[in-house]
Amino acid sequence: MPDRHAIPAASGKLLEAGRFRHGDQLVIAVAGEIDVSSVGVLHRALRQEMPSVTVLDLSEVTFLGAAGLGAIAGAAERAKSERKRLGLVVKSHVVSRALRIVGMDTFIPIFSSCSSAVHELSRAQRPPGTRAQNRQDSVDRQSSSSIDAAMKRFLAAYAMEDPWQSKGR
Repeated sequence: MPDRHAIPAASGKLLEAGRFRHGDQLVIAVAGEIDVSSVGVLHRALRQEMPSVTVLDLSEVTFLGAAGLGAIAGAAERAKSERKRLGLVVKSHVVSRALRIVGMDTFIPIFSSCSSAVHELSRAQRPPGTRAQNRQDSVDRQSSSSIDAAMKRFLAAYAMEDPWQSKGR
């Protein structure tokens, strides 16, 4: 049975998030508006254990504010530090534009469907110690500094405190 959370957003519209797990893959489906008053629903869904592949399905999100962008950036940083894979499903121009403006599309893979996200992110996994994984580790280390720079630009653009640093993580 999926785990569901819901809370009204500032606009009065409901934000819902459900977690659907299958083996070592997790899909978090979010619907509604993600703003400062409703981002807690997203935080709760993202705060729990992350398996090796997590897909955040934003295809039913109609608004993505700075608070939501911060939650997604934090999840991406957490996935990176735990050596897990996170991908987004985006269908709305409003949501994709918000992600593109702050540069998140440069360090979080974005897909047009949930099935393609799960397939591609699962396929990208390699057993540790293989040549392919060693090459991926090298790419991960090289891209880590660009991810950190993009995160800092995002946080500075919105004059936000890093939520993961402020909690001593």
